[in-house]
Amino acid sequence: MAPTRLLARIMGPTLLALSASEYQNWHVFPQSSPAVVLLNGTILFVCGVGIVQDHNVWYPPKALLVTALGWSILALGLWRMAFPEYVLSTVQESRGPPIGLLCGMGLVGGVLCTIGYWL
Repeated sequence: MAPTRLLARIMGPTLLALSASEYQNWHVFPQSSPAVVLLNGTILFVCGVGIVQDHNVWYPPKALLVTALGWSILALGLWRMAFPEYVLSTVQESRGPPIGLLCGMGLVGGVLCTIGYWL
């Protein structure tokens, strides 16, 4: 199986489940601690590094989506590792879940599922 398809099969369902569970459990995030944000950032960073090490391919568009998402995960993890207090304060000041972001995550997850399982 091609690396793009394999990674899409992993990342797609993960993003679908993550977007739904973050919406459902948004109330727990403001009660978190900077240490948890730092740990989350570390996990995201390692996953992002793993994706871009194995799949730093920018063409065709299917591969571009997987690679761009890998770099985005890496950058998000680095941001959370570098500024956990700031990230947590932003979440605590928010008025609810970021609906647009979570819908976008779900949409990208659906596209990746389509790439991984049907295209």
